[in-house]
Amino acid sequence: MSGFIVMERDALDHPLLKDGERFRAFFWLVAKACWKPTPYDISGKVISLERGQLCASRAQLAEAWGWSPSAVERFLTRLETEQMIGRATGQGKTIITICNYAKYQDVETKAGQAAGQETGQRPDSDRTTKEQGNKGTRDIPSAKADGRDDAPPPLALDFAATIFRTGLTILMDAGHKEQPARSIIGRWKKNYHESVVIAVLARCQKHTPENPVEWITAGLKAEAERAAGRVSFHQGSAPERPSTKQIGFEVAERRRQRRLDQEQHQQRIAIGER
Repeated sequence: MSGFIVMERDALDHPLLKDGERFRAFFWLVAKACWKPTPYDISGKVISLERGQLCASRAQLAEAWGWSPSAVERFLTRLETEQMIGRATGQGKTIITICNYAKYQDVETKAGQAAGQETGQRPDSDRTTKEQGNKGTRDIPSAKADGRDDAPPPLALDFAATIFRTGLTILMDAGHKEQPARSIIGRWKKNYHESVVIAVLARCQKHTPENPVEWITAGLKAEAERAAGRVSFHQGSAPERPSTKQIGFEVAERRRQRRLDQEQHQQRIAIGER
């Protein structure tokens, strides 16, 4: 694979990519994505990978990055939650779509438009030099005049799949078995709007509480109360939305109180045995 890719400097400041290993992994995804429609064989079935897409298994990514499969899954889930990638899974492989791939990779078209505005036309020698020096990208379709290109849009986010992938990652990392974890996530999904569940799960990943089930449940209830208050705003003042810090404090306080109750209970038993 030859040629070059383009990444914005702002990527270095993205909270998810400040860690060097994560930045390297995301750079790897962008570098491995197809720069034009490409046939790809999956177990004897040929599919077409569109521009900005790549196909890989979790095990392949783990080997390429030197990570554990669970670490790979957590990182891909975070990228998906941040809407930096889209995913579609089948036959043991995952098709990953880099969101906004065409927007950042069409540098030659943008450079040509800028040069045309300054000089009236683009010099043939300059065009020839660019084609020779960047043969890896010279056949990429140019953008249309209205700013769009022929590349398909990124995969639409499957909210249900995102909720279960993210939730399973959080709960299983905390020690929950898969089936009970799925039941818990199913209740969240049933009782609250999908976008709310995704937002609270994302905050939970950021804060990594000791008891994620309590933390997420409290966060969802707070969001529901806030939404109910917004609906009845004209009938009275809406309740103040608790901050993430407040929610975490309440959960920690309840946990501390339970420990105190348990210690007092054990002390009473010990006194009775005397």
